Amino acid sequence: MTVSVYPACETSIQPETVQHFYKSFWPRKTALLVDRFYRWQFIHSPAAKNLDHCCLALDNKTRELVGVMGITPRPFNLAGETLPGAELTTWIVHPQHQHKGVGVCILNYLQSRYAVLIGMGITSMALPLYCRMGFRYLKGIPRYIKVCNWDAVKKFSEVQPLAIKIDRFWEKTATHEKYRAILISENAIEYLQNINGKSFNFFHRDAAHINWRYINHPFFHYQNFFISKENGAPNELVHLCFREETSVSGARILHVMECIGDTSCIPSAICFLEDYGRKHHFDAVDFYCTSSVIASYFIARGWFSTLDDESLKMPHLFHPIELRNPATTSLIYWTKYNMHQLCDFSKLYITKQDADLDRPTFDFLNTRNCTSISAHLDPAHYL
Repeated sequence: MTVSVYPACETSIQPETVQHFYKSFWPRKTALLVDRFYRWQFIHSPAAKNLDHCCLALDNKTRELVGVMGITPRPFNLAGETLPGAELTTWIVHPQHQHKGVGVCILNYLQSRYAVLIGMGITSMALPLYCRMGFRYLKGIPRYIKVCNWDAVKKFSEVQPLAIKIDRFWEKTATHEKYRAILISENAIEYLQNINGKSFNFFHRDAAHINWRYINHPFFHYQNFFISKENGAPNELVHLCFREETSVSGARILHVMECIGDTSCIPSAICFLEDYGRKHHFDAVDFYCTSSVIASYFIARGWFSTLDDESLKMPHLFHPIELRNPATTSLIYWTKYNMHQLCDFSKLYITKQDADLDRPTFDFLNTRNCTSISAHLDPAHYL
């Protein structure tokens, strides 16, 4: 069998056909079956320009759809240069056509079309193929946790007595940094995009992408702030974005999506998060971030690391609550230019908002009557 690979927009195949393919062969029901979500993720992103760029593999003889890779085009800043990038999501090959080179054809096509490729949640079956195609692998994306209510966290986590003692130490010794919280503006977002581009490698977070990813999300409500030091200069800002996870019985989690900007303001931003979590009665605050520079501030304030602190094990899947070790997810990354730059984890800024790690699940959608799908959606998506 030989196959050809195309973006969906260059074929006659409609989103409904791709969704049916996922419904038939993906092991769990996925949010991509909800048309509103599928179109938001793949068609309505700024770089997609209202076209479906999902990668389709078609049998050259029968023209049958035999493989799909979900694609969200998104410019990537690497070493100060803007490159064509893509977020990879939910890759699957028809069971009868696996181990026949379909996956190689899809990746070859993607590497010819994009300069940077990023994906999360990699299966053991897919990992060898990625690695032999030049991708690098991070087994666990660093995740940092601040507990606000130990009694509540104990009910859905594994907590050793040492964890509470460690937290008490940091509560006594950490300095509370004063801050100012400012509502976001388009001009400031563009300013931070330009400034951050000199220090970090990341998918674009300009005004168009912030509006798409957070303001226009079809189901989740995100809160965005600029945080500065109490007496900081007007251009010393951190963009802070988070989502309140309150739809899980017995757990109230504040999921942080963004914490990027002037690094001198990050301690103030962290204090804002801690104060917000306590004031609004959240049990814990968590933040996924690959940048070791940004992470250093969370570590220095005593936040727990799911990769390194064995005394606290908290779930990262909440629909339903599921404890895995490690309580995070994996990352694959590739570029055809400056690979050593992409591998610099002091500069690589990937968070929970990238590659759609923060995806709604069935329990969330069902409580809002968003879909009539009766099966459970996947608690995490895999490539």
